[in-house]
Amino acid sequence: MSSAMKTLFLNPPSFEKFDGGAGSRWPATREIESYWYPVWLAYPAGMLQGSRLLDGPPHHITPEEVIRISADYEFLVLFTSTVGFQSDIRMARAMKEKKPDLKIAFVGPQVQIKPAESLLASQDIDFVVRGEFDHAVVDYAQGKQKQVEKNLVKSTSKEQTASIPACVTDSLSAIFYAASQPMVVGQTIRFPLADSMRTVTVTMKVEAKEEIKTPAGTFQTIRVEPTADEGVVKNRGNIWVWYTDDARHIPVQIQARLFWGTITFHLQSLEMK
Repeated sequence: MSSAMKTLFLNPPSFEKFDGGAGSRWPATREIESYWYPVWLAYPAGMLQGSRLLDGPPHHITPEEVIRISADYEFLVLFTSTVGFQSDIRMARAMKEKKPDLKIAFVGPQVQIKPAESLLASQDIDFVVRGEFDHAVVDYAQGKQKQVEKNLVKSTSKEQTASIPACVTDSLSAIFYAASQPMVVGQTIRFPLADSMRTVTVTMKVEAKEEIKTPAGTFQTIRVEPTADEGVVKNRGNIWVWYTDDARHIPVQIQARLFWGTITFHLQSLEMK
């Protein structure tokens, strides 16, 4: 597709002499190097014309080389891991410093098991994708969204496709995207949100600071109210999100006041490592 973002799929550089082919019952290094071919990145690369798959470890590509190469692209999909996550974050920071408008998506085991924590770990990560990510990142690069409706009674399905601008959130990821932004009482945060095959602009109003008690403890928080002129946010009454009043901006409470009543979600527990 000619209008697709120029995309780089990256299997990032690893530790010097680390053997990616060695299993858990073998030493980390062996006399003969062997690596798993990154088929998980090859699938979406094959679906996206003009993209490039950069396999760092077996070719001994350095982070500096990756940063230089990434400057020629609009969108980067980085397959991260728990052991290399901090290194990948540092590399993402350097990429953004060189090219601030580069969009970066993290995929892989680390974001699969800790999606929210991974997204909040760095403002340089634009979004993360859990599980099977190939269609999600390709649709993003091509600027489109899909909606599949299944009728379980009639055993029929209907699929719709619509265009979508770059760096759009959905209703869930919007909560965490807002958390990655500076929050000052009286100011607003605006961003596009994909809503039932439409794209609407959501405004997050930073309203006040409050102390909130939850099962996880008592927190000093910032209360934020999302509003929109149309779509699901407008039609579902009033919604508020309380974030911790610190650099982490952890959502500890969400409240929705609907026409039939009020639903409140509390943070049940918090484990810090």
